[in-house]
Amino acid sequence: MRWEEWLPDGLHPTSRGSYAYAEAVIRYLEEELRRQPDEAWAAARVKAMARPLRPDHWGGAVALPLEAIRTRGPWTIRRWLHHAWIDQVLETAAVGAGLELDFDGRGIALGFDFGKASAEFRWRIDGGEWRTEERERPDWVGPDGWFRLSVLTESLAPGPHRLELEVIHGGRPDCAGTNFRLALAAAIR
Repeated sequence: MRWEEWLPDGLHPTSRGSYAYAEAVIRYLEEELRRQPDEAWAAARVKAMARPLRPDHWGGAVALPLEAIRTRGPWTIRRWLHHAWIDQVLETAAVGAGLELDFDGRGIALGFDFGKASAEFRWRIDGGEWRTEERERPDWVGPDGWFRLSVLTESLAPGPHRLELEVIHGGRPDCAGTNFRLALAAAIR
């Protein structure tokens, strides 16, 4: 591979350069996993791990399948080829489109492909008061391409809950579009 294909500016790898680097890291990790001792050793190691520093840690968080989300309005699930850590997104560009999601836990976090062309949203849990999400869009952010996590709450009583969400336009100068691309929904337990 020529240098221009790897790091054309000497700092930022191209897609091909990132892929080549990722392949080396993956090979290393796969080799390390093959070297791991048997399951009994692994179980003893987990048991011997230190207790979490905080009792409200996210060790039990669970990603929820996008297919489990009930939608209202025009939505589609699309493969997302722009980030290795995002396989699919649940997407709409329609202001007023909504979704509902049942989850079991004490909180909910949502991850987005985000940028200046992203819509905002309002949400509520268990039929409560509507809240409006107003995410900052720094000058450096493009129209999309930033994986952004929104922790809606992590202080609910543990148990079953329902999230309702509606896409809105941000109505601010730095909110230049209505793209809504949900890449992750996670129940915090």
